[in-house]
Amino acid sequence: PVFTFAGLYFEIFYIWVVSLVVLYAFFKTQAGELGFFLLFLSSFFFDSFRFFIPLFNLTQNYSAALIFIGNFHLGAKFLAPISLLCMVLLSSEQHRQNLEQNVFIVIALCAFLAHYIPLNTAVMLPTYTVPGSFVRAMRFFLIAIISISVISLLLKNFQNEVSQIMTLGFLFLSVGSVIIFNCCTLAHLISAVILLSTGTFLYLKELHYHYMWR
Repeated sequence: PVFTFAGLYFEIFYIWVVSLVVLYAFFKTQAGELGFFLLFLSSFFFDSFRFFIPLFNLTQNYSAALIFIGNFHLGAKFLAPISLLCMVLLSSEQHRQNLEQNVFIVIALCAFLAHYIPLNTAVMLPTYTVPGSFVRAMRFFLIAIISISVISLLLKNFQNEVSQIMTLGFLFLSVGSVIIFNCCTLAHLISAVILLSTGTFLYLKELHYHYMWR
């Protein structure tokens, strides 16, 4: 599974590079979006725990460690889109004072969902993930969250006369995160790298310009 490993390596590389960029570019900027964007980055960190499945050969037997890693991956799949939604809906000035509380609520919600959704440990996907139940419901939830987030940001930027390039970058981020979590082919890897890299550049660049202008 070369491309699965390559996707996991890219996740770790992406976390470090983008974290340094955020630290450098937004050092003096009080942007409410940054708290949830860093939470979005943490979803890649939790998803990278899949490395331990082939590393410790956990596919050969049922173990608590396999369930543990499966829950982390499932939680990451919830954390990424919910964090993006909160970046749009809970980043205004009136919500900024409750940023820590909102971040804690998002983490607790994702942990709750990941813990109580049953996992099928008898099956191991090519991406070294343990499939969960309610696959169709989860897919619908994911599409709904991303759609609501993109449309909300589109309307918000239109109302505030902000460039829609930010919305385009946000859309690339959303789609790229979904692909990298399910990366197992060369096409997945290339598209995820392009979408995440381009989306991050466009979104953070426009966000920085927006707060500098304000």
